[in-house]
Amino acid sequence: MLIARFGHGSAELENCLYVVGGHTAIAGVFPASPSVSLKQVERYDPLTNKWTMMAPLRDGVSNAAVVSAKLKLFVFGGTTIHRDKASKVQCYDPVENRWLIAAECPQPWRYTAAAVLGSQIFIMGGDTEFTAASAYRFDCETNLWTRVGDMTSKRMSCHAVASGNKLYVVGGYFGTQRCKTLDCYDPMSDNWNSITTVPYSLIPTAFVSTWKHLPA
Repeated sequence: MLIARFGHGSAELENCLYVVGGHTAIAGVFPASPSVSLKQVERYDPLTNKWTMMAPLRDGVSNAAVVSAKLKLFVFGGTTIHRDKASKVQCYDPVENRWLIAAECPQPWRYTAAAVLGSQIFIMGGDTEFTAASAYRFDCETNLWTRVGDMTSKRMSCHAVASGNKLYVVGGYFGTQRCKTLDCYDPMSDNWNSITTVPYSLIPTAFVSTWKHLPA
């Protein structure tokens, strides 16, 4: 990348990888203490094998949930430059190469997980003002929120993926408790179920689907 960072988010959009926000050390010392939440956004094009700086975020954040949906990028919450929890939804339009504030989150949050089903973005868990088991659905066409069923356990720094017509969440922690369950959400019934356990706790982790459908 062009700028060394950690605590950033990433998402694929139109066959390119976007890296958004994160931390960098003021004095170039890792780990950063104190650190600054970056506004900078970079795009990696695998065809040219090059990184390019894109339009910066409206508000610099780290530890935010970043996803792509409907040919746009969405950034939910995160940690601000003042180390507070952020409450904005920032939206990037690659055609205009600019960011807008699309909406306010239901509550300030960071360390959340996000996954996309159609035009619906689901946000789960995290460091919030309320319960870390909460989940919400964001309609990126209307910019409206809907509270959905709570997860089976409280989680921060977990990861989510959509596969088929369901969502899966794995890893994370809450307090001193490590989460070892793989949870599945069915939007048709608005219910979560723990379907299996992982051999060891995952904090943080990457989570991808390589099949069209995971076993229910």
